Amino acid sequence: MALVITKRMQSLIDCIDAEYNEADNTYTKLQIVAGSYSDTYKSINGIRPRHSCMNSWSYEDYIYHLDKLADEIVEMERYEQEQKELKKKRISNALKNTFSNSPFANFYEGANNG
Repeated sequence: MALVITKRMQSLIDCIDAEYNEADNTYTKLQIVAGSYSDTYKSINGIRPRHSCMNSWSYEDYIYHLDKLADEIVEMERYEQEQKELKKKRISNALKNTFSNSPFANFYEGANNG
């Protein structure tokens, strides 16, 4: 089965090619993409990947798995944004309920009007 290259994957391939074509580069494309995968995985999970099958991965396998890590990052960012919005909503509701139930809730408003 052939790997379907997405725009994001192509962008990654372009970055790897650029690093590979640098004058002082001593790494193969496979080493570069493996290092990128390892670094990205660690950024997400806090540890280096320890998959036993990684030794048999090809360049295309690493590209595919890097794309999947990018999907995880997008999903994590979406979840974090949802949590921020939920937190803001809870705080706003708590503040509304706190002040509206207080016996002095209207005192401040009356002081400003008079």
